[in-house]
Amino acid sequence: MTLWIIRNTNEELTWVAVETDSSRVTKVLTWSGRYGGIPQVVIGAGIEARLTCAAKEGIKTEGAFPGIGPFVEMCRLVDGGKRMLCSGKVTTPTGVRTYLEDFDWFGESPHPAASR
Repeated sequence: MTLWIIRNTNEELTWVAVETDSSRVTKVLTWSGRYGGIPQVVIGAGIEARLTCAAKEGIKTEGAFPGIGPFVEMCRLVDGGKRMLCSGKVTTPTGVRTYLEDFDWFGESPHPAASR
């Protein structure tokens, strides 16, 4: 998975991710919302998510996976800022499950609107 942060200010975050699965099927996901704001749709995934922290605290996201249950995930940069790991928990009808998303992170977009 590859992630681009298009805009990240103290108020809002916008990102684009490209995911390729083991069958080589690629999909593009996009999301934009405010820190502490209302849920917004992750376009390409069909879920709603919201940032439940202040920008200085990192990227903590809460939402629900349709047909599975609510989730909470926390993301952090690793490997000198070359990767971003997101660890999450989803509460399903049969119990809590954990997951890990591992993104190649290319940093802030070169677009002028991406500046903090």
